[in-house]
Amino acid sequence: MNMVLRVKRLPLLLMLLMSVSVSLFSHSVTRVGDYYKIQHTWKYENEQWSCNLNIPVALYDLYRQRTHYGDDCVHYALSDFDRDCIRNLVQSFREGGRRNGFSDYKNVLNVIAFVQSLRYVTDIVSKHEENYVRYPVETLVDGIGDCEDMAILAAAIMHEMGYDVLFVELPSHLALAVKSSENLQGSYYEYNGSRYYYLETTNTGWAIGQIPDEYRSTRVHLIPLVHKPKVNVMEYGYSSASYYATDKNVNVYMKCIVENLGPGQTKGMSMRITLEPFRDSETQYYQHVIELEELPESSTKTFEVPCQLPRPLHGNIKISIEGSNFEPQVITLTNVKLN
Repeated sequence: MNMVLRVKRLPLLLMLLMSVSVSLFSHSVTRVGDYYKIQHTWKYENEQWSCNLNIPVALYDLYRQRTHYGDDCVHYALSDFDRDCIRNLVQSFREGGRRNGFSDYKNVLNVIAFVQSLRYVTDIVSKHEENYVRYPVETLVDGIGDCEDMAILAAAIMHEMGYDVLFVELPSHLALAVKSSENLQGSYYEYNGSRYYYLETTNTGWAIGQIPDEYRSTRVHLIPLVHKPKVNVMEYGYSSASYYATDKNVNVYMKCIVENLGPGQTKGMSMRITLEPFRDSETQYYQHVIELEELPESSTKTFEVPCQLPRPLHGNIKISIEGSNFEPQVITLTNVKLN
């Protein structure tokens, strides 16, 4: 969805009061056995904050070995395998917020202050590549990133905290927008009948609703954070049994090798088998749906499903892998003929 930003002008004093003050931070990573022990400190509301994380080396390596060139930012933010790490980080923010009596508004600002305190480094400098998108775990261990990496990490944290955020895709830049029912001052987008206020996650000093001047009149693409795994059918085919179930049916095994690239596990996965007979044949139209086992993120499974098709069989067979949270994948077996 392409949107144009709506802006409320902020009085100078209010902008100063809303501003996130982050001037000092430190980031240290020490490998101890099978874990990276991370300590990060940052400044918010004139107080020094810190968090300690233990991230498995194997988890970091898992993400390092993945492809990092896709433009689907939701894929990076909502991956399943780093949920425990993100939840541990979220717990730190929630406990700190409760101790200080923070509102949701201040909790969000604290998360942004944390992310903004990480060091901005371009992909060319850090990876010697034009475009390397980091998963949140990579950004936490590396302690650096560019606008995409910062926005993805902030989105992962705030989504886990229960805040409704959108990715804001601008020309050569990625930021966030957070939903608020309050009539806040600042720049916002209208999306599905609600206001989402701009959030800059790169560099320090930006608060909710503050947007760099160069992006004020820019048309943007808003991307909701929704688990929508990418499912592929890698191989498919069928085999017929050597006997008929009845004079009117033939036993057939439909076989599909399916992979789930993520993010997240499939939901409500099933195989829909549709026989579309040729007009000049005696074959009857047939459709049958079989429930399948759910497919976790980054997994591949072979499904071999028995079914009874009407005979004589002459036509096209469509196999559709469907679910409630991903786009259906349809493949067609053409000119199938079994007497």
